[in-house]
Amino acid sequence: MHIMSCEKNNMPTLSFFEDAEGVFSQNNSNIKNFLSGIDAKQNKGGTCIVYTTNYPERMEETIIERPERIDELYYIGPIHGDMLIQCAKFYFGEHLPNNIDLSQVLIKPMTGAEVKLMVENTLRHCASQRLDISVDAIRAVLNKYVSDLKKLKKFSDNAKQTYANNAKNQKRAIGFGNEEKASVS
Repeated sequence: MHIMSCEKNNMPTLSFFEDAEGVFSQNNSNIKNFLSGIDAKQNKGGTCIVYTTNYPERMEETIIERPERIDELYYIGPIHGDMLIQCAKFYFGEHLPNNIDLSQVLIKPMTGAEVKLMVENTLRHCASQRLDISVDAIRAVLNKYVSDLKKLKKFSDNAKQTYANNAKNQKRAIGFGNEEKASVS
């Protein structure tokens, strides 16, 4: 609505649309028509829309690959060093004690989304265990996160294998994929 209002009044606008994969993961002609300018008039004042996603692989290929829909793609990967520390301090806000040296524990690159999740989980962990926020608490949360990711990958790999086996068994049950050839007498 904002963009269409700006177009109507030839008012320049810069709009940010976060988590674009939620909308752009579907093969929706209305969205494609809007992005291509079919359902939108040209804003003589200028329109720039910035779409963000943590999951570009979930976005519909026909949206990403057509230049009139998205003009430029930029990949911003995990952050590290001082930028990582500043990002964590931003998310901790007033909850981070001054005596904590985040560089002791934040040594591997992380995305902004991972930093936010780490901070939220650290705050929950400390609140539920009635602990002060410390380097040890942050380290415990990060170690659990890595452990959970390994478990999730193992679960995902097993689920894929189970699905493949079930599909193969279903094909055999209805007569497809049998190596033996039926003989007619």
